[in-house]
Amino acid sequence: MEKLAIVNLNKNNKTSKSPFIPEHLPQPPMRLVVIGSSNLGKSNMIKNMITRDDEFGYKNHFGDNIIIFSKTLGLDSTWSTLKHPKSHLYREWDEEIVKKNHGLLEKTNKWSVTATRRPH
Repeated sequence: MEKLAIVNLNKNNKTSKSPFIPEHLPQPPMRLVVIGSSNLGKSNMIKNMITRDDEFGYKNHFGDNIIIFSKTLGLDSTWSTLKHPKSHLYREWDEEIVKKNHGLLEKTNKWSVTATRRPH
């Protein structure tokens, strides 16, 4: 099977390059929206991205400094095996938590916020 080549079409790309995250993956700072029907694997994909250091590198870049907002935490079996600080896991969007960590994000670029469902 032929490999799909990913070409950066943004010649003015000014994102910071992390030595931990492969070049073909989104580099911090970034925003990621994952949309799909139930049981499609959205949570599984996000969990892989933030926990596996072998292929994705986000775990090596951010460490435990990833905040997760997901209404399925505790309900979806995907999250049940997540080894992550409980203080970084929320079932509802909390703007105050985001604001509290925003300063640290701007200073270090070492925080990430993941939301599987954000209110309108």
